[in-house]
Amino acid sequence: MDSAILYTKRPPDEATALDLLDAGGYILKQGAGLFALLPKGVALLRNIESIVHEEAQIAGFYELRAPALQNSELWVGSGRLGRFNECMFHTAGNNSVDYVLGATNEELFTKIADARMLGESLRFYSLGERFRNEYRPTSGLVRSNSFYLADFYYIGSDANDVKNVGIEKLAELLRNIVSRLGFETNVAIREFDEKLDEASQGALYSYWTESSSKQCTVYACPNCGKSYRTEFSCCPNCSTTLKRIDATELGDVSYLGNSISKGMQAADLIRGESFMAIAGIGLTRCIQLLAEKYQLGQGFVWPRELAPFDIEVISNETRLEEAKKLVCELEAISNKVLFDDRKCGLGRKFIDADLIGAPIRIALGNNTSFGVFELLREDRIKEEVSANNIIQRLEE
Repeated sequence: MDSAILYTKRPPDEATALDLLDAGGYILKQGAGLFALLPKGVALLRNIESIVHEEAQIAGFYELRAPALQNSELWVGSGRLGRFNECMFHTAGNNSVDYVLGATNEELFTKIADARMLGESLRFYSLGERFRNEYRPTSGLVRSNSFYLADFYYIGSDANDVKNVGIEKLAELLRNIVSRLGFETNVAIREFDEKLDEASQGALYSYWTESSSKQCTVYACPNCGKSYRTEFSCCPNCSTTLKRIDATELGDVSYLGNSISKGMQAADLIRGESFMAIAGIGLTRCIQLLAEKYQLGQGFVWPRELAPFDIEVISNETRLEEAKKLVCELEAISNKVLFDDRKCGLGRKFIDADLIGAPIRIALGNNTSFGVFELLREDRIKEEVSANNIIQRLEE
């Protein structure tokens, strides 16, 4: 097997999930707030993206690809450049036009929707790299200068449709994605405040998970289950004392109304007014939060839908030929089989296998005789299975 896949290094004692992602060869830090994804990290990201694509298409959203560079005149027109300028990266092209590296796509998608608005609402989504010049990037992949994001847009000419139907569709979509990833669908809900303008509303739905990264604080009710991003001493719904939780936001849903289009229309960048509701979920952030969730000791046990590999086969040198035959049989039922055929001790292979975290591990070692394998499933309970029964056992 290619050493780029099996690359690992010794993790520190009592390692955090971020430490294990680094030790396991998922990520490589390039500087403050900058991380490269290595092959296992890319595989994990692709599996997360597949869930996003499936759920977005079920919900009737169409994918767009946005360029990393955006003409800053879009942001000047919307009036948001002044507000976001300090956290944006700027660059000038050969024609001296000022460009920004895309932090988000509201302005761009408003312009795209304007050219295609036929009286019906439009549903777009986009997956890609985003850039924000964070003053103090912290907590690894949770808050970084370059990150992968999935964002979703419901745009229409009917404010009531966008505010009611659009927001609910976006909330349901995020709820389904969060659930598919294996997180509890914890959501802090805030009612739309008619006293505030649309640009100041903030997130109406905030999906969160308890996390050692401590990106935000949530106040949760142990009685009725509601949670809030605003501090109250007692639950507004049932008056129970709230529990303070260190959390990290997975994604959110917001209503922007016509706050983007009205400025762009006034600047003659678009023809007509439109209303917008948006949602977003940080995909590289999810990698770290999933690592926290699925960490087991000094490694991981990934669920099958997310795992870079479904099955890992480990063998000592005396049983390599037997292992190769097994791998051929396994590849008939899975296209994500990893075979560690390196010339090193079983102890090292087991340490690395913990970091790789395949949900199914099959070992051919000294503890079992020829024709018998040691099988570990996601519960990590060992059982011995004969060569004649291994495929049937895995398909049960």
